Amino acid sequence: MQIRPYGDTANDGVVQLSFTLPLSLSVRARETARRYAMLMGISNPLVAHAESVDTNFSFFVILFIAGESRISHAFAKEFGYDAGFGPGSTATMVASYIARELVARVGGTHE
Repeated sequence: MQIRPYGDTANDGVVQLSFTLPLSLSVRARETARRYAMLMGISNPLVAHAESVDTNFSFFVILFIAGESRISHAFAKEFGYDAGFGPGSTATMVASYIARELVARVGGTHE
């Protein structure tokens, strides 16, 4: 099985996260969305899009760079990580690995 990540530019390492918050759209709401992403462990999030979806709810699209530090699979395993993706790894390889691991851990079948 191969999962292809959604993105405007292939293999650029940019990841998109979307969510709504119970806030009217404002400068303060955009900053709250940015800080909320930081609480999720995202470094340097960018609020790429924000729009009102109701009087008291706003929709946000956060972009961030994933995979800045690339290490080999063997090196990652040595330090207790599940996997490493070295130079030449693509977003498709990472997304496919995550999908296979989720299926293996939760149960089910995959190709």
